[in-house]
Amino acid sequence: MPPKAKFTRQEIIDAAVDIARRAPLEAVTAQELASVLGTSTRPVFTYFRTLEEVRAAVVEEAGKIYGRYVERGLSMNPPFKGYGMETIRFAREEPNLFRLLFLRRRDTAEFPPTEKPQRRYPPRHPGDLFAHRRAGRRAASASLDLCSRALHADRHGRERHTGHGGGPSARRGVPGAAHCAT
Repeated sequence: MPPKAKFTRQEIIDAAVDIARRAPLEAVTAQELASVLGTSTRPVFTYFRTLEEVRAAVVEEAGKIYGRYVERGLSMNPPFKGYGMETIRFAREEPNLFRLLFLRRRDTAEFPPTEKPQRRYPPRHPGDLFAHRRAGRRAASASLDLCSRALHADRHGRERHTGHGGGPSARRGVPGAAHCAT
């Protein structure tokens, strides 16, 4: 029968978190864990296949520690202020864990890139980069022209243009002027 393991998985994770509290995540090595635990490196690899698994467990445990801060903050009144205050408290009390969770470069394998949002306009030919802007200006210009004509007719009286009297009701006769402000 194999000998009983001296350390549990959680004890190894706790030792690794203690290392990560003092130094960057890269400082969590099998040799450093062995020296903190007072043993050889073999117990570390009883529960974890690679050192990356140990480091991933450290990140997960740091997230749980931060989660306790967040829970405490959300129980305050107002919750959003409590959340912010506890996040700042976490950053002050656990600076290396805060850096670990929020200020490090993420591995693309750990966080695959998300899809880019679709373009609003269809892809354009590189030689015509501003076609959509010109089209928008033309539409805006046509709309402005209709409003201008309607306002001109209202101000000067429609009798000049149509032979009828002026006033706000005269704007009804100008095509496309319904969307203009009165």
